[in-house]
Amino acid sequence: MAAYRIAIDALGISQPGGGRSATLNLLEPLLQIDKENEYLLFLDRQEPTLPPGENVRTILAPTRQRFAVRAWAQATWPNLLRRERVDLIHHTKNLVTFLNPCPTAVTIHDLTILVHPEIFPRVDVLYWRTVEKLAVNSVDRVIAVSDVTAADVIHFYGTPQERVVVIYEGIDEAFRPAAPEQIAEVRMRYGLPERYLLHVGSISLKKNLATLARAYGRLVREENFDGALVLVGRSYWEGGDRALDAYIAEQTANRSAGAVRIIRTGPVPQGDLPALYSGATCFVFPSLHEGFGLVPLEAAACGTPVVSSRVGVMEQLLEGVALFLQDPHDEAHLAETLASLLADPARLSEMRAAGLAAAPRWSRRRAAQETLALYKTLASGTNPPKE
Repeated sequence: MAAYRIAIDALGISQPGGGRSATLNLLEPLLQIDKENEYLLFLDRQEPTLPPGENVRTILAPTRQRFAVRAWAQATWPNLLRRERVDLIHHTKNLVTFLNPCPTAVTIHDLTILVHPEIFPRVDVLYWRTVEKLAVNSVDRVIAVSDVTAADVIHFYGTPQERVVVIYEGIDEAFRPAAPEQIAEVRMRYGLPERYLLHVGSISLKKNLATLARAYGRLVREENFDGALVLVGRSYWEGGDRALDAYIAEQTANRSAGAVRIIRTGPVPQGDLPALYSGATCFVFPSLHEGFGLVPLEAAACGTPVVSSRVGVMEQLLEGVALFLQDPHDEAHLAETLASLLADPARLSEMRAAGLAAAPRWSRRRAAQETLALYKTLASGTNPPKE
């Protein structure tokens, strides 16, 4: 008989992006290492990479429409959790259900929307300031993916520090240098040149991609860089990044722009990412704020040099690995940093080696073990009471 029955809310991870990667990076090793407890997984579609087991049962949502699926969860889960005698529920993507009859944990990946409300729709900011605050302060434990996110939760929501636990995320072991033939095949499939700068992540204002695109344009015009800028990822919401779109349209219309070539692939299969990272000349991540930031770690683990902003947790994660930008809005400085790096083969080689050496410390198995220890604490009833 299982020691505890644990429910995990993983609704919405069918959408490609950081939330999906982070959740699968937890669930895959967790279900491999824990054969003692029983798991009830809430998903909106089957996930073939999750390891099967006699202690794992899946409940699929009747819809994938995001508002309808959350309404279904709130209407049915409290009674279901009671009927199933669940000892703990973990909501993995910020959202929670209220009136749960068991201890509850929620993972908060970042609060960028409150740090930079000016770049998000007002209705979303209002939700995060009100409903999400109620949700976070209704649970028994908040899992913050970094010290930065923990500090933001305490600052913006007034959550008692003793109810916030930091568990750093980890990356999939699949992120390692790809073989030359794999790189060649992926380059051919996406129509990529031999040299390219790479960004992986949502097309959203917080990623600061218009600045990256303009810096890349400077690099082409002023330094004769003969490669492309490749943007991998889906639009975060309808409209994406209009400043980025405008810059791309301007360069496309301007025949005198030279060899400026910006390639948007949209979302790509997870299996293509190691080769895309490995083939890149440099990975560039000028984000305005990050709660964690998986993709620069994935790139570094593939041996790709990384240039990143210092914001959020990036400097702590990438210490000794990446080159950092003083001001992510400064396109001239970004272009100069890239030009200096690309002209220095020895420095590029050093950065590749540093990323490969650092990769073992970003273990997702360690993150799963720390999460499992928290589950046992909460399910046993030894967690501190909510105020």
